[in-house]
Amino acid sequence: MITISLYKAPKAVLDKINKLLSTLRLSKKLYEQTAAKLKNSQFQGTILGLAQENRQFAEELAAHLHTMGGEESMPVPDTGVKTGAAQEKVEWEGGDDEKAALTHCAMREWYTGQQYEDVLKEPHLHENLRRLISYQLKGLMHSIAQMTLLNNSLAKS
Repeated sequence: MITISLYKAPKAVLDKINKLLSTLRLSKKLYEQTAAKLKNSQFQGTILGLAQENRQFAEELAAHLHTMGGEESMPVPDTGVKTGAAQEKVEWEGGDDEKAALTHCAMREWYTGQQYEDVLKEPHLHENLRRLISYQLKGLMHSIAQMTLLNNSLAKS
């Protein structure tokens, strides 16, 4: 008889993964909104690429969350109170030029990177999940580098 033991993650790990998932899903929405406002198709494509990357990363994390016995928490609805993510959304929607869009995206990616690092600090994180999160963080860092290069090219023109 074969017995399979499943890794059941501690609540602290599940909570941090859920926070990261919420960050990724909100980022995807913000990137799509930003891309829709831009006239330059190259910038639209770059920002839509970020949205796609965040969607993919969120789906991968959600699958791992379920295999660890966790449930994805529902995002907190916007109640009209302009704090936290709701305030960020209002401020985000204010800039529709390319330079502002890239600045907002870079700041959002930096914030997401902080969420990844917070999860990686967890001592009870399963090794396979640690590898996945490290891999995703490297992809995120690559995106930040690309945006920095794009931002620098805008400054020169």
